[in-house]
Amino acid sequence: MSELTAVKRNTIRPAKAKAKLDIGLSTLWAWCKTKPDFPKPFKLSARTTVFFEDEIDAYLATQAAVSRSQEVVLNLEENSQGKVAEIIQTKSNLQGVSDKISEPCEAWNVGALRTLKTKKVEG
Repeated sequence: MSELTAVKRNTIRPAKAKAKLDIGLSTLWAWCKTKPDFPKPFKLSARTTVFFEDEIDAYLATQAAVSRSQEVVLNLEENSQGKVAEIIQTKSNLQGVSDKISEPCEAWNVGALRTLKTKKVEG
């Protein structure tokens, strides 16, 4: 015969759950219906509904972790956007320099070279 070990889990009423989450009662019930990861309440009796307190705490901790990780990603994206803009600006500046260098190079053809040699010989 196997022994069942009783685990003491605290329960809280909806009013305390909403206070812990800092939301309204109607939002609490809406989340119960619409969010699949939100802790589900259960009935102790015909008129008493409760939540497991540790499930509410875990949900709150999960949401905080998700929110913080999104903030980190947003910060990285903002920083990388700044770096991308900086790289684009640098490339643009280099392109301008390259254009200035290539203009004389493109004009430098055999005819121009002959003219230059002729001028040197004459001068």
